[in-house]
Amino acid sequence: MGKDLCKASRKGDLEKIKKLLSSGKEKPDELDKEGLSALHNAITGEQLAACSLLLENAANVNLKTPIGDTPIILALKLAKSSEKQEDIVILLVNKGADLDIESKDRKSCERYLELLPRRVIIRYKEAVQLRLRAKQINVPTGKPSPIVKPTISASTPTLSSGGNTTTTTTTTTTTTTTNTTPNTLLSQNNNNLNSVTPPLTPSIVTTVPQQIINSSGQPISRPPQLDIITPSTLLGDEFNNTQDMKIIWLEVAYRTSVVALRSEKVRYDDISKAIDECGNILVHLLEIIGNQETSSFTEIARNQDSINSIQERVKNLREGISMRLFSRIDHSELMRLVAAFVGSLHWMYYCWSEVSQDDINRSIAECALSCRSAMNSVSTSTQLPQGLLNNLSKLISNVSTRIYIIRSPSDSKTLSDSLQSISNTFKSLMVLTQIKHNSTIGANTGSPIITKSPENIITLGRSIAEQLSSLKTNSAKIVSSRVGPSLDIEVEKDLTETAAKQLRSSLDYFRSRPMHTHSLSTSLKDRLLVTVSSIQQSIHNLTKFNSQQRDLQIILPAQLIAQDLIELKQIILVDYIEPERQKQPPITEEFSDQLINSIYTLFNVTTQLLFVVSALVCHNRVADFSQVAFILSEIASCCCIILDSFCF
Repeated sequence: MGKDLCKASRKGDLEKIKKLLSSGKEKPDELDKEGLSALHNAITGEQLAACSLLLENAANVNLKTPIGDTPIILALKLAKSSEKQEDIVILLVNKGADLDIESKDRKSCERYLELLPRRVIIRYKEAVQLRLRAKQINVPTGKPSPIVKPTISASTPTLSSGGNTTTTTTTTTTTTTTNTTPNTLLSQNNNNLNSVTPPLTPSIVTTVPQQIINSSGQPISRPPQLDIITPSTLLGDEFNNTQDMKIIWLEVAYRTSVVALRSEKVRYDDISKAIDECGNILVHLLEIIGNQETSSFTEIARNQDSINSIQERVKNLREGISMRLFSRIDHSELMRLVAAFVGSLHWMYYCWSEVSQDDINRSIAECALSCRSAMNSVSTSTQLPQGLLNNLSKLISNVSTRIYIIRSPSDSKTLSDSLQSISNTFKSLMVLTQIKHNSTIGANTGSPIITKSPENIITLGRSIAEQLSSLKTNSAKIVSSRVGPSLDIEVEKDLTETAAKQLRSSLDYFRSRPMHTHSLSTSLKDRLLVTVSSIQQSIHNLTKFNSQQRDLQIILPAQLIAQDLIELKQIILVDYIEPERQKQPPITEEFSDQLINSIYTLFNVTTQLLFVVSALVCHNRVADFSQVAFILSEIASCCCIILDSFCF
């Protein structure tokens, strides 16, 4: 019954293991009298080579012990007292161990991993990401993984002879191996992109969905499965030192999404931990906004009610978890408590970020002035004023808050379409500053042709003016509480795909154009490209979902966007603006304000995105999937502003 093989495996006798397996006398998964396989014995005996040999001979990497421990869980348990087990853990990850199977006491691999030293956690997560990357490109884990990088084709607004504006975008994908020179997103002189990786951003790996047939006999696809491990927090325990409310709110929204994600998996110890982590940041948040010396938030009765509601929801949810453990309530009731908690946070965030119609009208007027300045620069072939896009980022921030609370998708789409049109037309005006009158760019290159002429300049200016006027009228008359039907699935898909294409187009333009007045170093440019490209990839992954095809997987790309945003803030605000302010001459205030406002607008809309996807997972009707599409459009526009800031 495998006694000799198990004994040899425990001792690490490789020659005997080979002899027993080659003779066929014993199979790799035969059990000894204690119910343990040869692999279990090799792990217990800390024999790394024996583990590798057994796995190469088809030993079951997920075979459970009599007490329900898989090999990976057994190794993680033993790793607390033995460093030799660390290498065995990594080996099992590389060999495809199932990381989602729980032990008999309902603890996952991640729970055991949290008890180990940080170096083990880092090695474990790196091994997981390498495995996922190998899975993405469908090659064996042990071989060097090819690198799949997007090649972004030129896509800029095109002006026809009649003055109409269109946009053309083409997307291709280039696959190369690690030992060849890739045709990367960067120029050929920037081949160090492979070594530049945002520290908090793991790669998204999309498992190809299996095609199924519906009742009408038509093939449809399931939503994509994103195999990824995301951290449970963005800031860790450092949130206590943070006073910036936009960052704190993003952390609250991120931890709320973790609660929603774990609540669906019926792992009550994980839910409890997520609630505790979310409660910790909420205590810090409420201390700041409840301080009447520094904040007037609680002076409004509605806002004070929202705070009381949050405290009550957290209490109810903790009690619900305890009751569920003793089967006093079913899981659907627990999900209802989670949905109520998410809905209360959703409302409280709107109360905190609410803007008046006067604020929206003011940002519209400022944006109109920026349009006139841009038209004047195009007409006179002079440099664009510093901070020209600052007012556009303010407009996106203010209008996005109104869209966030509107319950009618068709009304939200009206405002979102205006914002999208204004952003695209501004980009067209800025592109025209790069060429001379009556000349074109893109000729004989396969790129869209743009002609600079007085007629086209007037057409673009008139388009912006009309959209600003429409935005002012519609934002004033739309009733936020009016509930409307969902958009068609094709419309939702078109909105999300347009956002992904818009950002892809700006990435390509950023790559192809030389840096303007405020140049970036090569390393910062590489990091910026990698980070924004990751955001674009996350937006693209969200295009696979819609109102009818969504599940908890929708949370993962939103969490990745939040992680990339933390890295983007580090690149722009810390590594670029702060050093530039120390130089002579220093960076202009208009330019730095444009970048800062764009970053913080991204914080606002990403916080909204996390609350919306959390509500969708919990089936809270406060959110509709179309809101995801609108928010993605705003995220793409803000990222475009940041990239365009260095091009014009």
